[in-house]
Amino acid sequence: MQGVKSNLDKTILDNTSAFSLLTLIRDAGSLTMADLRKATCTSHATLSRRLTRLIEAGLVDASIPGASRGGRKPALLRIHPSCGYTVGVEITRTSIRTGLMDAAGKIIQVESFGLFLNSTPEKACRRIAEKVAEYRTMAGSVPLLGIGVCVVGPLDPQTGRMLQSEGFPVQGWEKIPIRDFLADAAGLPVRVGNGADLAALGEYRYGGEAGCGNLAYVMAGVGLRLGILVNGQILPGHVHEEAFGYLCVNGKPGAKLKDFVSLRALRSRYMERIQEGSYTSAAETLDFDMASISADTFFKAVETGDALALEILQEAADVFTDGLSSMIRILNPDRVILGGVLIRRCPVFAKITIQRVKPKIAEFIGKEIKFSIGQLGGDAGIKGAGSLILDEFFSRLTL
Repeated sequence: MQGVKSNLDKTILDNTSAFSLLTLIRDAGSLTMADLRKATCTSHATLSRRLTRLIEAGLVDASIPGASRGGRKPALLRIHPSCGYTVGVEITRTSIRTGLMDAAGKIIQVESFGLFLNSTPEKACRRIAEKVAEYRTMAGSVPLLGIGVCVVGPLDPQTGRMLQSEGFPVQGWEKIPIRDFLADAAGLPVRVGNGADLAALGEYRYGGEAGCGNLAYVMAGVGLRLGILVNGQILPGHVHEEAFGYLCVNGKPGAKLKDFVSLRALRSRYMERIQEGSYTSAAETLDFDMASISADTFFKAVETGDALALEILQEAADVFTDGLSSMIRILNPDRVILGGVLIRRCPVFAKITIQRVKPKIAEFIGKEIKFSIGQLGGDAGIKGAGSLILDEFFSRLTL
């Protein structure tokens, strides 16, 4: 594989034009010269000259022919996968995932390891650095541009410091400068962002959402978080990510949205109802061992049509519908994506909620809002983290 040519820093072109062209091509996956002319309103001669230099620099690949519209087949322009690799890291409450991603957004290699009581930040960063060293060897001549990290919020984006994360089970991770720790351990530039924000960015860049305007990504898992993009850019600040889960629930004094819509909440309510005497088909396999009930137990009960599990799921969907409606009234997004472990494990929950929220918002939103389940699954965060590095790399280019 061939990386970016050494003359890259010596060429001269307006920085915004280079970034704009690369971003347009990346967001579309591939474009023809005619597509770019239409999008940029640039003359054929100027655009051809700039694209030639991008191709010569190893940033754009034009080797694949597109469909003919009469006459010669046009070249399909795409980001050259080998113009640079990035490392995406996702730190959750229970595990760490690392992935090597090419410039076109394809994950080449991915690993994960658990977080345990003795998993200090220093140990975790050393483990990540070992993976980065393996990726560097794997990349060969392709430059490794940096490391993007998505973490459980809240986060100080200016210092790259993880703050006090609710429910983080491992001690010693409060107020940790994870950006500096990892940069020192791996010897590469590091950028850090909130997990929900970067999952939103991953879906935008690589999940077919580019150009959608304003996007809200709801991540439902151990907790309930919200990522917001405004015209493809992460909304600055860290308050909104965790704050969504703290929305009050109508008719339930003191109750918060996260008390109903999360892995913990569903498991807890399922256990409570069983202890109160409600019947569940799962009881036959539990042998009165309540400690053996997990979120997976609940989801399997849903899949088998268990009446108790479905009742709890419907209750959670009612509350989630109200929470989404409130969020939509405040933010007025163009697109709402539901993702996270809960959604991946129980897509029917997302479908029920979407069916209910559409008519609920129709009366006060004067436009069509599109809803979907995340297309990237568990890779959204890693791809978004890698995109942070690519965005910065593209923005610095002068051709």
